[in-house]
Amino acid sequence: MSGRVVLCTNKPFAPQVTDDIVRIIREAGRECTVYANYDANKKTPTPTPEMMEGCEAIIIRSDVIKETVLNYPQSSSLKLIVRAGAGTDNVDKALAGSKGVAVQNTPGTNSNATAELAISLMLFNARNQLRGASKMGYELKGKKLGLYGFGNVARCVARIAQGFGMDVCTFDVAYPENFESYGVRKCENLEGIFEGADFVSIHVPDCGATRGTVNKARVSLMKPISFLVNTARGPVVNEAEILEAMQERPLFHYSTDVSQASSLEWPAERYYCTPVKQGAQTEEANTQSGIQAAEQVAHYLRTGAPSFRLN
Repeated sequence: MSGRVVLCTNKPFAPQVTDDIVRIIREAGRECTVYANYDANKKTPTPTPEMMEGCEAIIIRSDVIKETVLNYPQSSSLKLIVRAGAGTDNVDKALAGSKGVAVQNTPGTNSNATAELAISLMLFNARNQLRGASKMGYELKGKKLGLYGFGNVARCVARIAQGFGMDVCTFDVAYPENFESYGVRKCENLEGIFEGADFVSIHVPDCGATRGTVNKARVSLMKPISFLVNTARGPVVNEAEILEAMQERPLFHYSTDVSQASSLEWPAERYYCTPVKQGAQTEEANTQSGIQAAEQVAHYLRTGAPSFRLN
């Protein structure tokens, strides 16, 4: 590789983190061009052809690199995409791979930040969104928490929840070799985390196997007074069905950082959606994900060997 590196973040890193990224790239022998706040479309910010000209490696956050960008003539020199964070549904990994472009993420850098947000949302809704003392709230201690997925974020949630004295169980299609060390019960199927649960927290990616799997039938297995939290991906939840469940279950609550259904009329006292996605929005996660992304680009520039390649 001999071209330039692009730092393309419509949602920019902190200034010091940006400076550190540029420094790391320059120390690896490449210039780094920075594009921040470049697209008024905050939901699907998309790099322009001019931004991709001569770009051999690009660092992104929620910026979209799919068919449009990958098929720009100006993207012909692109060899590496690094997503600063875990989720990569904003990148067409298969198309990138077919063009010889490696896609990487930075797993674990945002995990604790997202886990703390999930716990915060549990507390916020359990205490009636801090509206005052007209209604009694609920404690986390002694409550059953079901974790949908047991990746990096869910493991952090489990650790924090156990500190509150919660009974934690999980379901996933795969588990770490040291699963027993987490002190979490394993459910045999997805229904198991919902059955009799006080809280369910979602921590799976958006894919064909997970999309719409959190639905009315499954949340109806939870206790009458119960709380659903989604800090993962919006399409995993069938929000139209969740609204139906809320209409039929007057003590069921839903909190989300990734809502997809803005047109639905939610019961305000039992529903909360963050104004903008907050999962990774901490100083620590911002720093860790940006620096790790830059170090992975530098490693690739020096060795040609990808880290955490996903395609």
